[in-house]
Amino acid sequence: MKDLKEQFEKFDLLPLSHSRINSYIEHKADFVAKYIYGNQMPSTPSMTRGNAVEMGLNHYLTGESEDRIIWKQEAVDFAINYFMDLKPFFTETVEEIEKELKVIKPMTELLIDKFDNGVLRTGPKTTTFKRHFNGYQNQISTKILGLDVIGFTDFTFEFEDEIIVIDVKTSSQFKLNYGHVLQQAIYKKALQEKSNKKVRVKLLMTTKSKCDFIDADFDDPKHLRYIEAHLKSLGALLSKCDSIEEISEIIKPDLGHWSWNRASKEKIAIRQNIWGF
Repeated sequence: MKDLKEQFEKFDLLPLSHSRINSYIEHKADFVAKYIYGNQMPSTPSMTRGNAVEMGLNHYLTGESEDRIIWKQEAVDFAINYFMDLKPFFTETVEEIEKELKVIKPMTELLIDKFDNGVLRTGPKTTTFKRHFNGYQNQISTKILGLDVIGFTDFTFEFEDEIIVIDVKTSSQFKLNYGHVLQQAIYKKALQEKSNKKVRVKLLMTTKSKCDFIDADFDDPKHLRYIEAHLKSLGALLSKCDSIEEISEIIKPDLGHWSWNRASKEKIAIRQNIWGF
């Protein structure tokens, strides 16, 4: 196989990101449509709900109100307004949109309560966050097999002797996805390379009724080896192709998969334009 970096550059796939890598691992046809053909895949209500809840939590962590009740309500309102601002762009049914809108308030409140109950260390609840919160969506960078990989962490807290990154996931089911583990492994690798402090990554998941940390061994070297294996697989595919059309001849959508048989009109149009069905 030719130089790996050269193959990725040929199709303008660098820098990589967790979402780009995981898309190839879990949803190869989506990867082709979005990253090979350059289509902007439409955002869904469930994706926007996740962003809205995170934005609400960030608003709470950076808020100025001394009254916790008011502070918490402001954060919930901020999350809901974020979703409502994007609501006109959704093409899903009213029922699907309302389903996601309804869970924003309980999810945001559960996350705020979790933070207030001391997810980090003991000590004054409000001053712990004020003193050590180091940002939301901080950019990280590293290399895997010599390929540039970038990403943005959720909530970063920096202490004298360690850095804690809390990655928030919202879901209808309290269930660990291996892609989440791979994301944390990448983030930890990137942060540890840049700091002499101990780095801890924590995965915090919330549904509309449950919010808690999910245990996983993010330090297991198999996670990065797994990523490397799939990047080599992708490199081998790219080395056999000289055009994007050749790639789409090899990778096809599975119409039996929910991501395609329940796709939006925009995504179906993208599929038809690339594959003809």
